[in-house]
Amino acid sequence: TARPDNCAIVKLEEIRELVSRKEALTETRIVDVRPALRFSGQQPEPRPGLKSGHMPGSINLPFSELLADGTLQNIDAILQALKRAGVHPGKPVISSCGSGVTAPILNLALAVIGIDAMRVYDGSWAEWGAAPDCPVIGGDGKPV
Repeated sequence: TARPDNCAIVKLEEIRELVSRKEALTETRIVDVRPALRFSGQQPEPRPGLKSGHMPGSINLPFSELLADGTLQNIDAILQALKRAGVHPGKPVISSCGSGVTAPILNLALAVIGIDAMRVYDGSWAEWGAAPDCPVIGGDGKPV
């Protein structure tokens, strides 16, 4: 029987708190697994009304970099992708994506390499990008 683990689901209020305290983002990383062009704000969001860009302090690791032929990459490739993105395997991770669906791919990849980082910002960009009071960094690296 599946049971939700409420400790694994991160709410908007916690993400706001992390983003507002830049020093907190050195300890807990918000990793956005959307494609790089959407993260950077260079490609518009597929959902109408959402801002383009990313959360201040978040980093990007497109979920496609963790997959090969529809399955997870091998452990070495996962470790290399994490390193390229700036994800330190020893620090807590909160995964995010467009709508909370693909973010768990990162959590699964972390679990495969032995890291328990089962926290997902379920609202993801669909919530953050729609909220008028949530700060966004656009394609030029400046606040939107």
